[in-house]
Amino acid sequence: MSCTCCQTVVIERGAAETIRGLGGSRFQDCYTLGRMLGLGAYSIVRVAIDLRTGESWACKYLQVSKEEHTLNGRLVKPRVRERLLQEISIMQTICHPHIVKFREYFEDELGFYIVMEKASGKNLLETLIQRDDRKLSEPEVCCIAKQLLDVLGYLEERRIAHRDLKLENIVLNGTDVSDIKVVDFGLAAQCSEHLIQRCGTFCYAAPEILSEKSQQGYNASCDLWSLGMVLFELLGGQNPLQNNEVDQVFDAIRREGFDLSSAPLTDVSEAAKDFLGKLLVVDPEERLSISCAMAHPWVL
Repeated sequence: MSCTCCQTVVIERGAAETIRGLGGSRFQDCYTLGRMLGLGAYSIVRVAIDLRTGESWACKYLQVSKEEHTLNGRLVKPRVRERLLQEISIMQTICHPHIVKFREYFEDELGFYIVMEKASGKNLLETLIQRDDRKLSEPEVCCIAKQLLDVLGYLEERRIAHRDLKLENIVLNGTDVSDIKVVDFGLAAQCSEHLIQRCGTFCYAAPEILSEKSQQGYNASCDLWSLGMVLFELLGGQNPLQNNEVDQVFDAIRREGFDLSSAPLTDVSEAAKDFLGKLLVVDPEERLSISCAMAHPWVL
C-alpha cells in the first residue's frame, strides 16, 4: 500500500556550500525548535514549529562545532554529512502511509536540519513501559505486524533496507496501534549490491550484520529478523538477546532454534509462535521471505 500525497523536494545549494530549504530560506527564518522528541547517536529530534503556517513538524538536528568546519564551510568529517545526505536521498524517494514523510532539509554553519512529519503518539518502547505487564495483546501485535510487513514489502520493492527497525523507531500516530509510523532512516541503504557495513542496534540487528562474516554481504532480509525481534518483545515483554553474548545466542539458535514454547510466550498462540520462529532464523536464506510472511495465517 502506498500513497500519492508526497512531492519530491529539490535540495538547492546556496553560497558557501549552505543547503537551504524550499525557496532558498534559512532554517531559522522558517522554524523554531521546541521540545525534544528523541535522542540518537549523532543527532537530536525536536519539535519544529513552522513560522509560516504554525504547523508542528519533527526536526532531526545535528549541531556542528566550529572546529569541524574548514574556512570554506566544508566539513572536516565528511562521513557524517554523507550519511545525512544518503538518508535524505532515500526519504525523498519513498512515500508510504506508515513511513514518516520528508519535508525539507537545511544545512548552515550551525549544523544540519531534516524536517519531516511528526507522529502524534509515543514510540513502542514508551508504550510498553506504560503497560503494567510490559506487553501488548496479541491482536494489537498482529495489527502492528501487518503494518510493518506492508512497510517492508514497500521498501523491498525499492531495494531499500532500513537496518535499524526497533521499538524506538516505530511510533504510534495517535493513542492506539491502528496507525503506526516507521521513523529514522539514518542507517537505511540501497540494496543494489550486497551490503557489508556492520551497523544497527545489537538486540535487533540480524546475525548476518553482526557476524564477522558480514563482509560477505547481506540484503534487506535483515529487516525481517529485526521484525521478529520487535514482535517477540511486544508479545513477551522482553528482548531475548538482552544481557546475552551474541555469538553464544546465535550458535544456540543455529543448533536448536528459538525456544518459543516457554516463558515469556506461554500465552501466545501457536500461529504467532510459528510466525516468529520462521522470522528468527539465523541463515537469511532459510528465513521467511516478505511475500511468505504476508501470506502467513497469523497475519491474514
